[in-house]
Amino acid sequence: MESDGPPPMLTSDEARALHIANGDVKRPGHLIALSATFLGIAATCVGLRLYARIALRRRVNVDDGFIVLALLFLVGSLVTYIQEEKWGMGYHASTLTPNEIIHFFHAFWAMLWCYCGCLACVKLSLLFQYRKIFGNHASRFRIVANVLILVIGISGLWTVLSGIFMCWPISYVWTRQGDAKCMQIWPLFIGNAVLNIVTDLIVFLSPIPLLSRLHLPLRQKIILMAIFLTGFFVIIISGIRLGIFIRSNGATDFSWEQITLGSWSFVECAVAIVCASVPSLKPLVVHVFPKLASTFASRIVDFEASGDSHNKLKKINNDVEKGPNGSVGLFAQGGEEEHKWLDHTERLKSVQGGVQIVTAVDTDVEKK
Repeated sequence: MESDGPPPMLTSDEARALHIANGDVKRPGHLIALSATFLGIAATCVGLRLYARIALRRRVNVDDGFIVLALLFLVGSLVTYIQEEKWGMGYHASTLTPNEIIHFFHAFWAMLWCYCGCLACVKLSLLFQYRKIFGNHASRFRIVANVLILVIGISGLWTVLSGIFMCWPISYVWTRQGDAKCMQIWPLFIGNAVLNIVTDLIVFLSPIPLLSRLHLPLRQKIILMAIFLTGFFVIIISGIRLGIFIRSNGATDFSWEQITLGSWSFVECAVAIVCASVPSLKPLVVHVFPKLASTFASRIVDFEASGDSHNKLKKINNDVEKGPNGSVGLFAQGGEEEHKWLDHTERLKSVQGGVQIVTAVDTDVEKK
């Protein structure tokens, strides 16, 4: 006669096999594929941005360095996901062995500060770009940009260092052995997520007052604002990620929840890199689609060129002279060259109460 005692305990492998048979598992391969896809998109945008800067503009700036650093952090995040997948991500924590849990948390710890470092570098890249574009045309904004760079730098450094040193010794994060002092982990995660959203709002909204003062037709002004406000996609994703954090409420089934949380975290970082690179791609669009550019793009201010030209030009010669390809326009004196053709159709200069567009006319010259 069989006893009515408790069922025998399953081993970790047996429990995992039972979950798989019942379909009770999140496929970690889906997260890896999603992350690799978005990494490819972000890397393509950064590559095109660097091509536009190096091959077409023949210069790189501080903001380019920060966006490359952000991309490296994103690559690091994908590496940590691959390690997490190896050590049980997507399975219930109850099915993991102690050794798997140690290695999983080691990879999870690295993922945290890669994520925070990526977002901090993207925001610093945007602020340096804003300062270069608008700072020479609005001295107050340059001061604001410098203050924001300091604030974002400190907050970004905090999120990275708090992720690295959440426990001391650091190894306690994954070994849980010995005596250690740790921050309150769950409030730390929530606090850093809220801090990221607040700083996102500050960074993406900061140039809007200047854009609204541009002397442009309404449609062109709307297009410009739309380009700069693409960053709100990042804020929406950050809000979704925060909601997932709050919903999980410090759940102990960490390896199971990480699939959803990791997916949104990676997408947030990748989309942030893409949004930060979009405004820098106009020279490439003009180069590849000159006819399209002459119809549409040339009517939108080339902010980047205007910011650089303000730094380089000491004096504008108002004489009409012959330029490249038989065109007529303005020549500039000073800077690295005695005469430098203004190869961008619009220029900005400071005016009281706003920013004015100064247009160089490009026409064909008939040969006599």
